[in-house]
Amino acid sequence: MVAFASIDIYLLVYFCVKTLGIYCGSFSPFHVGHLDIALKAKRMFDEVLIVRATNVDKKNQIYAFPDILKQRGFFLAVLSKDELLTDFVDNIHKKKYDWLGGDYNCVLIRGLRNEKDFEYEENLCAAYRMLKTDINIVHIFSDPKYNFVSSSLLRSYGHLEKFKGLIVK
Repeated sequence: MVAFASIDIYLLVYFCVKTLGIYCGSFSPFHVGHLDIALKAKRMFDEVLIVRATNVDKKNQIYAFPDILKQRGFFLAVLSKDELLTDFVDNIHKKKYDWLGGDYNCVLIRGLRNEKDFEYEENLCAAYRMLKTDINIVHIFSDPKYNFVSSSLLRSYGHLEKFKGLIVK
């Protein structure tokens, strides 16, 4: 009987802990495809934390987070240049970020547009799992109408009127 009680307590604790979806990227700039994935994640998780990380292969990463993200209730954070996402997740588990206000089961969110993104993400996720074997990762596909949208495209052509509406302000 005691064994069942401890299982019941474990299940109660497990299901009472909120799930935090962590959507990380360079987001330079944050565009409609990113917003689509973030909004889908918001329906899947108790809270969503959008984290900007530095991508050394991308130049001109000067874009601020759009105001709409705070208005929609997303948490926002920026990784330092030398900080690994897996270390950031560990620090959440160690409760080093008071602004999150609670215990969370953390799940990494990775956005996909197509099979090319999937191949890239498959390798990246293998690296995350090498660094943190117990990491949980979910892939979310953006709406097909955003398949052509990329930050690289918008850094090149975002100044043109036809592309301005794709950058989230």
